[in-house]
Amino acid sequence: MLILSKVIAAYLLAVLGGNISPTGDDLKVILESVAAIAGGGGASAAPAAAEPKKEEKSRREGRIR
Repeated sequence: MLILSKVIAAYLLAVLGGNISPTGDDLKVILESVAAIAGGGGASAAPAAAEPKKEEKSRREGRIR
């Protein structure tokens, strides 16, 4: 849950900085710049968590959880 919070914060920082649609790589750069993630599993999880989902898939996942 903590990594998700960091990814959301990085996403919001990117948007506030003028990047309307930040990519996973953009978020990874932000997170690494503040040492929020170390090399390893967390680094690959951050961009994957940030990738946009299709609306229908998001709805289905919301119902399952």
